[in-house]
Amino acid sequence: MKSIIYVFVTILIIGCSQGQDAVKQFTQDALKAEIVKMNDLSRKAMLSGDFESTLQNYTKDAISLPDYQPMAKGIEALKKNVEMQKQNPMSFTKFELTSTDFWQTSNQVVDIGTYDMSMPMPQMPGGEYTDQGKYLNIYEIQIDGSLLIKVETWNSDVNPWMQMGQ
Repeated sequence: MKSIIYVFVTILIIGCSQGQDAVKQFTQDALKAEIVKMNDLSRKAMLSGDFESTLQNYTKDAISLPDYQPMAKGIEALKKNVEMQKQNPMSFTKFELTSTDFWQTSNQVVDIGTYDMSMPMPQMPGGEYTDQGKYLNIYEIQIDGSLLIKVETWNSDVNPWMQMGQ
């Protein structure tokens, strides 16, 4: 009787686990390397003005919570934001992301860090606008182990109205 119960429980466990994909578990070093890679892709896109290429780094149901703008939900809303960027192009002379804290929870990775950026702005003292701030990205781990941004937000440490002398 015990062997029948053992066989039944084993079959039940195996049956219940079918169809569940194993989530990649990162070591801290591997996780940091993956975040640095994602941040580097963003940096290169910002400096080159190729905002469209960043869309491949998001899940289809991504949520973006940008500074001074409405929330964007879904890849189509993010595409609209990119199209608006094309109509009002900005160029960046500096864009750096520094991850300060990160961890994995189940199938997500949380990345908290800082940013430092500059862009030409002739009306500003020195002809340049600089901004430092912080960001939070929540990545979703894909079946292949890659990371895609599920939720992002950022905000400035600098009050832009103070910087503009208002």
